[in-house]
Order: sequence, then C-alpha cells, then structure tokens
Amino acid sequence: MGEFHVGDRPCRDQIARHLERAWAALTLGVERVYARADPGFYCWEALESYEKHACQFIISVRKPTR
Repeated sequence: MGEFHVGDRPCRDQIARHLERAWAALTLGVERVYARADPGFYCWEALESYEKHACQFIISVRKPTR
C-alpha cells in the first residue's frame, strides 16, 4: 500500500487515514503484517496504528549528531 507525494510530507491525520485504508485492504487470511517506514511515518498516530493491528514494524530514521 503506497502513495506518491511529490516532496510533500503527509500530516499525522493523513498518515492515520492511510494506515487504516491499508488495514482494511488486507484479506481475512492474513496472519502476520510487517511494515517498514521512512521518517515521514514517524509519529505517534502511526505507532498506535501498528500496535493496534499487531503489526511488526521498523522505522528507518537518521541518528542525530551529538
């Protein structure tokens, strides 16, 4: 499930709606869900959605300098 945004970073509400559409698109036989996201999906709403749907996930972010 993906969308193309030309340089626009989605807001928290858009991320939550996107994830809900992704969950709704899954068929009943799906037992495990894995997600990999970039820093654009690093928000509380995304984390809540992954946890709510028992999705194993990794979010790739850059380590800040000290």
